[in-house]
Order: sequence, then C-alpha cells, then structure tokens
Amino acid sequence: MKPALLALAACSAALAQTETALSWYPLQPGNVWVYQKESLGGQMNHPNFERWTTEETIVSLVPAPEAGGMIATKRTKVLSDMMSPAFIPGNNQARHEMPESHILIRKGCVYFLDGPEATGMEGVAEYCFPMTKGAVWNRNPKSADPDYVWHVIGFNGDPFGPPGARTWRTLTRAGSGTTLDRWFTEGVGLVQQVMEHHGTYDEDRRQLLKATINGKTQEYQLTPARIRPVP
Repeated sequence: MKPALLALAACSAALAQTETALSWYPLQPGNVWVYQKESLGGQMNHPNFERWTTEETIVSLVPAPEAGGMIATKRTKVLSDMMSPAFIPGNNQARHEMPESHILIRKGCVYFLDGPEATGMEGVAEYCFPMTKGAVWNRNPKSADPDYVWHVIGFNGDPFGPPGARTWRTLTRAGSGTTLDRWFTEGVGLVQQVMEHHGTYDEDRRQLLKATINGKTQEYQLTPARIRPVP
C-alpha cells in the first residue's frame, strides 16, 4: 500500500477509535453531570467530613492534531459545600475544584490533562474503550509499578450502577496504601468512585446525582458504593 494510503487508513482508524470513546463517555458540548462528593477522615465509625456538590459541563470539543486527538473543555461550578464541626478547614477540597479543566480523547482512551482528577503522570489514561471484563490499561512492560494500572474487575456485578444500565467496575492502586474504585456506565460516564487510604483512615467518595446527555436529563438515586474498609 502506498504511504499516502497507509496514512489515510491510520487516520481513519484513529478517528473510529475516538468516536468509540465518545459513544462510551459522552464528552460532547452541552452534556452536564452533577455529583455529590465527600472527603472523610479520622475515626472510621464517626468520621469528620466535607460534603460538596459540583455541576460539570462540557463547553467545547475541538480537534487537537498536535496531541493526536480531540480536547474537551469542562467547566465546573461548586453548588454547595459543608463541613462537619471538627473537619479541618485547611483540608477543604471544594476550593480546589478548577473552574475550567481539559480532557484529551485520543484514539480509544481518555486522559485528564489538568484539574483535581489529573494524576500528574504523563501518558496515564483514565479510561480506555471499549471496556471488557479483565481489560487492563497503562501497564508498562518495563516496570512492575502498579500505580494507575487500571483493571476492569466486573460488569453489572453489584448494585452500585443505574438499574438496567451497562456498568463496569474498575480498580487501581493510586499510591502506597491507596486504592481507587470506579463504576462507569456506558453512555453516561462515571457514576460512583471511592478512593481509600489503608492504614490511617482517609476516604474520598463521588456519586452521580443527575446527568444531562444529548439534551435528556436523568436523575439518579444510586445505592452508595461499598468496598471493604481496611483500618
């Protein structure tokens, strides 16, 4: 095959993979997600907490040839924020929400470029599509480091996703002693997340309350995700 045809075929394949990613994670302009987020610590049975709500809206999706994909711009608004009396104000996480952040969709994977969700590690994909049970991404064949190597460990295997939807559970280690569990629903996005530090109790949680996808709004009353806490 001639070089020009090879380049065209590669471009078409990459475009198809990007379209697949967008069908799984609808990062098109106008789509909105409202989340309740929590930060808990101290006594596991009676934790101090911060609880806040965010509205996250995709405002643009543009080609990014230099990055080999497309970049979505997300705007985040904090709708509410409350803390228990003993919660340390200096640990306030709502104030770290970035009003604007950016997401790269490259081929079949999604990368958070900035904002509180970004790992700060170059080349780390948060999601790769299509998901299948047992899938793994970010594995480095030259390293045994498990951090941010994502594993798809279940499909509709628990009650923590929306009823009747296709929900996948993914898991990674996010630093020494820290695990990160996510529940991702095809065509909706992240519906629940639990990050837990084992040793001293420290837990961050996220749960989807409402989403507007392609002009259709759906409210959610999800069963709160549970993982086995390790003191």
